[in-house]
Order: sequence, then structure tokens, then C-alpha cells
Amino acid sequence: MRIRFVKYLLFLASVVLLTPLNMAQSDDKLLVGTDYAYYPYEYVNEFHQAEGFDIDIISAIALEIKRDVEFRPGNWSNVKSDLEEGRTDIIAGMYYLPDRAERVNFSMPYIIVTHSIFVKAGDYLASLKDVKDQEDLNVVVENSSILHAYLTTAGISASRIIPVENQLDALKILSETSNTCALLPTLQGQFIARRNGFVDVNIVGLPILPREYAVAINKSDTLLLSQINDAITTIHKNGIYEKIYYKWFGQYEKHQNAQPIISITEIILLLFLVLFLGAAAFVISKLKTKKDELATEVQTLENENDRINQLLHKNENSLRKATENTPFPLAIISSSGNFVYVNRIFEDEFGYTQRDINNLKNWLRLFFPNLTEQNKIQERLEEILSHMALDLDYKTTTCDIIPFLDAQKNRKYFNLYVVSLGEGQILFLFNNITTVINTEDKLHSIISQTESKDHYVVNYLSNLGHDFKIPVNDIVGYASLLVNDEIPKTEIKTIAQLIKRNGESMAEIINNIIDFSKVESGKLGLLHQTSDIGEIFNDIYQQILAMPLVQEIPSLNLNLNLPVSGNNRPFLVNLDKTRFKRVISSILYQIIHSENHQDVEFGFFNHNPEVIRVFIKTSRTKPSPQKSLNDDYQKDNNKSREIGLTLTAELTRILGYELKIKTDVNEGYFIYLDLKLVPAETPNQSTTESLLVVDDPDEVEWPHKTILLVEDNMENSNYVEAILGKMKCTIITKESGRDAIEVLKKNFPIDLIILDWMLPDISGQEVAGFARLNRPSIPIIVVSAMEKSDLANLKTFENISYFIEKPVNRRLLIKNLLKIFGE
Repeated sequence: MRIRFVKYLLFLASVVLLTPLNMAQSDDKLLVGTDYAYYPYEYVNEFHQAEGFDIDIISAIALEIKRDVEFRPGNWSNVKSDLEEGRTDIIAGMYYLPDRAERVNFSMPYIIVTHSIFVKAGDYLASLKDVKDQEDLNVVVENSSILHAYLTTAGISASRIIPVENQLDALKILSETSNTCALLPTLQGQFIARRNGFVDVNIVGLPILPREYAVAINKSDTLLLSQINDAITTIHKNGIYEKIYYKWFGQYEKHQNAQPIISITEIILLLFLVLFLGAAAFVISKLKTKKDELATEVQTLENENDRINQLLHKNENSLRKATENTPFPLAIISSSGNFVYVNRIFEDEFGYTQRDINNLKNWLRLFFPNLTEQNKIQERLEEILSHMALDLDYKTTTCDIIPFLDAQKNRKYFNLYVVSLGEGQILFLFNNITTVINTEDKLHSIISQTESKDHYVVNYLSNLGHDFKIPVNDIVGYASLLVNDEIPKTEIKTIAQLIKRNGESMAEIINNIIDFSKVESGKLGLLHQTSDIGEIFNDIYQQILAMPLVQEIPSLNLNLNLPVSGNNRPFLVNLDKTRFKRVISSILYQIIHSENHQDVEFGFFNHNPEVIRVFIKTSRTKPSPQKSLNDDYQKDNNKSREIGLTLTAELTRILGYELKIKTDVNEGYFIYLDLKLVPAETPNQSTTESLLVVDDPDEVEWPHKTILLVEDNMENSNYVEAILGKMKCTIITKESGRDAIEVLKKNFPIDLIILDWMLPDISGQEVAGFARLNRPSIPIIVVSAMEKSDLANLKTFENISYFIEKPVNRRLLIKNLLKIFGE
């Protein structure tokens, strides 16, 4: 021991004597940051000088790289910031961490610092496993997130961990407190324990948590990093590192002390002892190697176990999230029939918690109040569970559609999937198909209603022949008379009027069919406009008088009763004129068609200053107390009038009118509805059909006007040309939209375009669009067999002035021409 001590003194002396010589060789001083109290690695001694294992290592490194050295002890946080900000060149010793390596460079490690379990003498602890298993045992650690995380990962709860500021405090608590151990760096703990007289503190178990300890270098100085790594390699090779290590930590390594030679006997005994110790050392070396291998293997197994536990914990969390966030209700039932888990969707869907249900018996009682359903489901489940018990491959099965009752007694339909989880546990997975079932029921109902309605429509169409054949036969008969040259010219006009009236009756039937189809499909469009209600009733009156049916009833007395405006202004209302006419005409037609009605009066009167009341009043030839209006309508099995009633009711509802009927068994019916007046001073001039009276339209002439007529139907084209020809207009007729565009391109002087909206090549919309861009000053009158409400895009063309529904009404066409050209 004395010899070794002398050797160390000589070594230190050589270091002290040679250091100035070597340092003098470099003018660049190495600035070293050190912790002032990190025993025994680096600290400030009683002479206020840096001392410790790290200090000696750095001194040896500086000697190798021929640099002067200046140690700057300080607070650890200041030491780190000084290096990062360039106020020092290196830190003598620092644990390697990945996030630290992003800010500083690390040399190769010059020592591996391990940790050990420190206990009081007499405590029966052998390893970290014993610490984990003894649940009333607390663990003292230096305040470090790494140590704290290591213990919690090892299965030691955070409540058992006592963090302290340094190792000295940890050893004090260990020495003074029962049921306590400490996890500390091995060599540091031994050094501080010996230095402060904690003789009753021992280390148990194998070293754990090895950490690399190295020199930290400023990030920008890669040359210095290379020099320090070379110097560390050199001091390992030349034995200087071993001497420094033995100086600070040799006393904590087990070794055999040498004894001075006293006698020959003692020499002989010493030789035998040396041989014995040599053999023992060999055996111990082998055992130590085996022990180290076993320790490494144990550590590897512990690390693998920790990794598996973390993976299991992660998978458990993932599975829990998946079951909580799945859109399907889930429940797990134990082998004893108890519900051990239900997810959140299960509670939301059924309104019951796991505690509410508890077991299969309660589940059956709550979900199936009907005893018959209970028994049926129970038998099915018992069958499934028995198959699962006998057949290990029988994993999943599906029950048929099952109706459940939730906590609010709402009936819901589910597919129930039963899944075997092993060890007698099963999983219930519920798939809610309530919406599907309800939708199927609704579809069946809709199909049934559609089939019934289709049957009704088929019956209507099959019985339509009677009402349709009458005007057709009349038209054919009258037309055959016209081809007879012997017909007097005085009768030709009468026959033409009869053909016109029957044609209008056919058009009315066709319009009813079209409107009925639109109502049924929900695609009926409305076109509200400000109109003169008096003019509408005049049109209805003329239309009813022209019906062959009316002319066949000579006893019928049909009267139109209209009020006279005091200021000669029209009564203006905002409505869909076409549909309103259809409602009133249909009611009149049904009333006239029924028997027992002699006098029919209709019109309107002022109900109050803002409202007019539209009415239809009838009288009977004899009382009929047992019959209603519908009885009269349905008397003769005329299916077309039945559909007319249905259409009238639907149109009235869609238009928003409240049609009321007062019945007097002796007098007849009083049918009425109310319409709100539009103030006379604010009519919409663009839509108001103000009465522009022309006494004799044949006298109107525009010899200097050129009209482009675009119509693909020859009969319609000839008809319009005949009207315009009497006015001495110049007419350019084209049968296609492209031909019309070619005329517009040539800049002929065109004063008006009469445009069919449905053309064989391109649509009237494209022609109107071209005219709007290239000839915007030309007004357009659109004619079409479609209703204006079906042509919503007309509003987007400012050059379209008017719309006329086919067949073209001669007076209406002339009225629109007067508005465009003037008289």
C-alpha cells in the first residue's frame, strides 16, 4: 500500500512539475466549465480550487494536446449556458442525452456511470425486483426526470418516489428513515457515504442504468473535438487514465493489500497465499465474467420485459380507444354471465349503464319485456354458447334481426353478433338497422300507395275516351263539312267557331292531364303575376259558354256578376292566372255537368277594401238533402271529372287558397274564396295584362316592320304568318335556330323576333342568347307549348318582352305587338 502511495505521489509531482512546461508551449488557454459541487467528479476544495476525477482527466488531456487550462467552477445551469454561448471551450464532464447533443458536441465517453440500490445495513433487499414487490418501501432519488421515469417504468408508483436535490440529502434520508432505499450513482454514492461517515449504508444488487459520461465541447469547434478524442485514447493506452481512476475510485474496488516481508516463513506462507489467491482470482474472474454475462442477460431481459409491458400498455390503450370510438355498441360478458364492460355507444344507444344491466338475466328482462321474446332470445343464446363450448373454431355467429327496447321504451332493431373471446368470455356487437327497417316499411307503404294510384290513373285513362272523343268527333265532322263546296259561306264562320270551341275543350282536357302529372310528380311550377281579375272572369265566361256541354243544356242559366270600379281602375290581384282559371273553370264544369242545377252565377265582389271574394252560386230544380257536392260530381261514373276534382283540390292547396262551400238543401251551393287586392297605384307593368282594347285588330297595319319568325312546325308557322300578313309586315320565316342566327349575323333590319322555344337543332335559349349579345335592341316574343312557369330561365333574358302559350291567341299576339310597335 505504501509503495503504491509513493508511486501516486511521484505521478502527481510529475504532473504538477511538467504541466507548466507543457502549458507554456501554447498561448491559447483552454477554458473549462466545471460544477462547483459534483463530488467526486468535480468540486471546489477548501482552497477554492477545482478538484476531482474530471479535473485530473482534463489536466491530462490538456497536457496531451499542449494547451494551457483554466477551470471556471460555477452553478451547473450557468456552466451549460457559458458553453453554449461561447464563453467557455468545454465542460469537464456531462451525461450524454440526445437533446443535449443537438446543442453541444460530445467526446467519446471516458467513464460509464452506473447506478445502484443503496440500503441500510440489515435490510433484506437483493434487487430492484424486491424494491418493486415491497409496496410500503419508498425510494429516494436525486431530482432527475430520467431516474423518475426509470422507476415508474419498472413498476414503482410515483407516490413511492421521494425526489431530493442531491445525493447527500438522499443518504441522510436513507440513514434516518425506515422502509427507505435510494437509487444513486454507484461511485458517487460510495464517495459521499464514506466522506460523510454513513458507515451503515450498503449497495445491493447489480449495477443498473448505465450512462455515458464525456467531455462536452462547443458545437462549432470540431477541431478541438478531434484533439480531445485522440487525447482520451492516448491516456488510456499509456496508463495515465488507470492511475487517475485508481486515485479516486480504487478504494471502492475490491483488492488485496500487500504486506511487508517479515520472515522466510512468512515468505513461504505468502507464496502459498499468492498461489491460492491466484487460483482464487482465476476462479473469481471466471465467476465474475459469468456473473457479468448473467447480469447483462438479466438486464436485457428486464429491458425486453419493460418494452413488452410498454407495448402491451400501448395496445391496451389503442384497443380501449377503438372500442370507445367504434360506431357499434359493444358489451363483454364473463363466463359467469356478468357484464364486465360496455362502451359509451352502448350506453348512448340503449340508455343503460353496465351497473344497470349487471348480468344476462337483467339484460333479457330490460331489453325484452315480452316474455315470449325473452324465451326466444334466451334459447338462441344458449344454443350459440353451447356450440362455442364444444367447438373451439366456432368463433362468431349472428342472430337474426332482433327488436330491442331502450330505456325510453323506444323499439329499435339490431343485428346481434356473438363473438367468443376465449376462457368463457363472449362479446356482444350490435348493428343498428332501425333506419333500414323503417325505410323498408315506408317503401312498402309508398309502393302500395303508388300501385293504388297507378290503378286509379289507369282507370282514368281507360275512361278518358268518352270526354275526349266528343270534341274530336265534332272537329272531324265539322272539318268534313268544310271540304264540301256546297256549304254556304255564311255557315263557314259558324263551323270554324264550333271547331275552335271543341279544340279548346280538347286543350283543356290535355292541360288537366299535364297538370295532374306535374302535381303527382311534385314538379308543378307557379308563375304569379299581377293581373286584372275582371279580365280573367270574362275569359272564363267566354270559355264556359263555348263548351258543347253548356250548349246542350238549354235550361241552364249562366250569369257573370262583376262589380264596377268607382274610379274606372281594374281590380288587380297577384296570382298564377293560368292555374286560377283552371280551378274556377273546373268547378263550374263539374257543377254544370251534374244534374239538378238550373241557375249558375259566378264572379266576385268587394268583401272589404283590401279583399275581394270570388264566388260560385248555384240553385237546384229540386231539393237533394242526401247528396253532397262530391255525390253530384260522381253521379255518372265519369272518371275524367273525378280526376278533375282531384286536380282542383290539389291546385287549390298548392295555390294557397282556402276554398269554402256552404250547402243549402233547397237552394244549392255557395262556393267562395278570398283574394287580396294589389294597390292600384303600384301595379307591376311588366306583368300586368292591362286591357289594351283594339276595336278591330284587322285594321292595324305595320307595313315598314320586318319580323323574323322562327318556327319549325309548318301549321303553326302558317297560322302566325296569316295573322301577320294582314298587318302588311315583312316576314322572314326560318325553321331552325341556326338559320335564324345566320339571318341575325347578316345585320338585316329586324324589328321583332317571334321565337319558338323548342327547335329541332338548337334551343330557342341559344338563339335569344346570341341576339342579346349581337342584336340587343331587337325585342323577342317567345311562343311555346310549355307553360311559362316551366321556363324559369326566361327571366334572365332582358331582350325577351313577352311569352305566349301555344296555341297562339290572335288577340293576345296583336295586343303584344301594339305594346312593342304602337298603334
